[in-house]
Amino acid sequence: GQDLWEKWEILFPNLIKCFNVKHCLYENPEKNHIDKIIEQLDYLQQYFSNNNGIFSFEKLKLLGLDASDESISVKNDPNLKKDRLFRLPNGDDKYFFYHLKFYGKFETRIYFLPTEKNSKCYIGYIGKHLKTKKF
Repeated sequence: GQDLWEKWEILFPNLIKCFNVKHCLYENPEKNHIDKIIEQLDYLQQYFSNNNGIFSFEKLKLLGLDASDESISVKNDPNLKKDRLFRLPNGDDKYFFYHLKFYGKFETRIYFLPTEKNSKCYIGYIGKHLKTKKF
């Protein structure tokens, strides 16, 4: 995880890491899990380097990503919503509702927020499934 954090800008120039991601990566000691995270981030990098400024879940899914928006029940629950509030590199706090899901030994989520121009995106969280009304 530490190597990924340190080489992030070279590997993923269109993905802007938020500070919280460092903690998430440093807590992931298993190489196979880090490899899966890198694979998912690589797909996101491909997407945001070629999306022509238009964000689309359908196009993400064409790359094989399991991407979705957060449910209304999460967005309307102040406690659940708060769990998706992450700090951008400029110090602003933003809600991240878009996320990738992948499974295996570790069920993992990558929460992301496209920039206004949609050619880059912030990565706010990489880790275990966050709480929902059902989970």
